[in-house]
Amino acid sequence: MRGFTLVLGLMLCKFVCFTDLRAAAPVVDKNWEVLNTAEEVTVYRSVQAQDNIFTFRGVGLVDASIPKLIALMSDPQRMPDWVYNCEEGQLVERNFKETDRAPDPSGYYQIFYAVTSVPWPLSPRDYVLKARITYEKSVDSPLPKHVTITMRSIRHPDKPEVPGRVRMPVMESTIVMTPEDAQGKKTWVDFTVTTNPGGVIPAWISRMASRDIPRKTLVNLRKLAQKQDYNKAFEELVSYHYQRELRKTGASVRL
Repeated sequence: MRGFTLVLGLMLCKFVCFTDLRAAAPVVDKNWEVLNTAEEVTVYRSVQAQDNIFTFRGVGLVDASIPKLIALMSDPQRMPDWVYNCEEGQLVERNFKETDRAPDPSGYYQIFYAVTSVPWPLSPRDYVLKARITYEKSVDSPLPKHVTITMRSIRHPDKPEVPGRVRMPVMESTIVMTPEDAQGKKTWVDFTVTTNPGGVIPAWISRMASRDIPRKTLVNLRKLAQKQDYNKAFEELVSYHYQRELRKTGASVRL
């Protein structure tokens, strides 16, 4: 759905009734090291760094259901409101409507264009991403274990490179959303970005980006989650597919 590809595509429920389930913060594997914890966001960086490839991650709790978060995040024009240093977002293409009720939503995708500001005198970076969303089932819980938005940089004929902007050779992002508890009112958001920003980037900017982007993006998302002016039809679409997955497990659902 619009962010189903996410756009940062995205989903879930207001009330889910079944035995109590509380999700702890996502477990972090040995390929990550903690940079810092501030404003209730833990920031990591990959220990498998490569030349010109930067991978960083932020994990934090957001006071909103997954369907609402997806509805907010799937509007590219709102990207500057929550994605740190994003100065422009545009919808390029999507292959579904909010009224669609496909038996399998895995084919939904969204393509969007975005511009990222960087410190002077460097040129702004831009990218085109194709986003998809998946529901991952849990073996021991009636809730889907995760709802995941994956985004990968692509080429698109409607968005050629622009003079004065550097097109990022690599831009990938994954947003994993996990219900915090049985009510689904709060969500653990695990936000990972892997990028080659292109051109020459001073080391101090890379260090700053690794520290600031995950934390400030999640802090901004918390603020955005308090807004009520978002696409309710998209939220309903996400809720529909989420409920459908719950029914497959036999869970009782009340939205």
